[in-house]
Amino acid sequence: MAAPKLKVLECDYGTLSPKQVTVLLKAFKTNSTLNTFCLTGNRIRDDGTKALFKALKINSTLTTLIVKNCDVAIDGVKALSEALKINSALATLDLEGNDVKCEGARMLANTLKINSTLTTLNLDWVGMYEEGLMALAETLKVNSTLTTLGLTNNNIASNYDESQCGLVFDDPRLVIYDENQIY
Repeated sequence: MAAPKLKVLECDYGTLSPKQVTVLLKAFKTNSTLNTFCLTGNRIRDDGTKALFKALKINSTLTTLIVKNCDVAIDGVKALSEALKINSALATLDLEGNDVKCEGARMLANTLKINSTLTTLNLDWVGMYEEGLMALAETLKVNSTLTTLGLTNNNIASNYDESQCGLVFDDPRLVIYDENQIY
């Protein structure tokens, strides 16, 4: 009887260092069964995320990637954006609690104009402010694949003129999670 194939790998809260992630990803590049990889709470920083997203360019089976609270900053988001231009398998990406900021939100928005597989994107607590929100709103005018978007607690002013992006966010095909409810 053949050995069972690994489909889900959860390495949460400090179980991996950036160096260990890099070693693990050598196998990840050629893995043909893993479809969910969760790294929540591992402080893999930009070095670990660059290696992860480089592997994502090659991997064609991973559909869900959770990198919540992993200290991903602009360099990591840039590597991710490049990978998502090539990757045709990833459907769910969770970046909650990372330092995406406005610049990273703009990078992801530009990538989503090209990417046609990502359906769920969680950007809760990434500090994107109104500028990042507007970049995503513009992207959603041309991206018809994304159906779920998390935006909770992103320092978007409660008096922000939602009419600037409200028409896009009123799209019935799109579910937006934001406890601030500004849309």
